[in-house]
Amino acid sequence: MTPADVRAQLVAGLQLDLVGPHDGIGDAAETLPQHPSRWYLTGFLVPFDAGESQANDEDAGDDIDGAGERGGTDDDTAPEKAAASKTRFPSSMGLSVLLPTEASQLQVTVEWGDYQPLEPEPNQPNAWLRKPQQKTLTVGIEHKERWRADVPIPGSDGMRISVTGRSLLGVKNAKA
Repeated sequence: MTPADVRAQLVAGLQLDLVGPHDGIGDAAETLPQHPSRWYLTGFLVPFDAGESQANDEDAGDDIDGAGERGGTDDDTAPEKAAASKTRFPSSMGLSVLLPTEASQLQVTVEWGDYQPLEPEPNQPNAWLRKPQQKTLTVGIEHKERWRADVPIPGSDGMRISVTGRSLLGVKNAKA
């Protein structure tokens, strides 16, 4: 096995642990023993217009410094509590690309998983089933100085692709 192979396996393992199944790695129809936002560190979005219970992190203000033994050091002083505020989960992500001037459309493939709670069982009260999803859409490109397109993703329960474009033809090269 080459060092590149080892690195590729490490990257795939980290992506699986942090984000979840992708590109044939992991079980695309997995069942998790707890809510996906608790299982994975990254990789989830919540609809912008979601209700309070779905859009906020109810544990964001939990005190993690309260446990442990005191040993007569500066650590004996409890840290000041942060101001109470609700932390909203992310509802969007972005990507920037440069396109050739002759491009007339952009083909976008979106992959995601919808997690649905399963009926509680005695040994697994909080199971969540992932349903893998994928859609490919075509977005028309306007040849104007600035433009915007919002394309709903069919069957996604409200997700959309928002594209903002601007021409770089009028931008002059900066010279030192």
